[in-house]
Amino acid sequence: MINPFFSLGLGLGIQYYTEAGEVLVPLFLNFKFNFIDKPISPYASFGFGYSLDVTNIGRDSFEGKTYGGTYANISSGVSFKASSNNEIYIGLCYQLQHIPFLSGRELGAIAFRFGFSF
Repeated sequence: MINPFFSLGLGLGIQYYTEAGEVLVPLFLNFKFNFIDKPISPYASFGFGYSLDVTNIGRDSFEGKTYGGTYANISSGVSFKASSNNEIYIGLCYQLQHIPFLSGRELGAIAFRFGFSF
């Protein structure tokens, strides 16, 4: 947390793409803005990073190939202060994922977000 309004952090998630049968784990830098300095505050955030393909890890068919890609998101919701430096937040998120293993397509998705910041 930079101050009561701005925070910068790392995010980690998990995504499953049914069309390709792939599991991706996005790791991203996240910027978050709380609109008011109160115990309950609306927020907006955005993040960008890279998703790692973890589909074949631990399988005999894993040939050292990775098919991760760039990742970005924008979200809005409500954060609840758990203490002076910790928050629980919920919201809606739009995610954009570049998928090289699907002919370089970019997929967008609306997602529900739940998290804890410390």
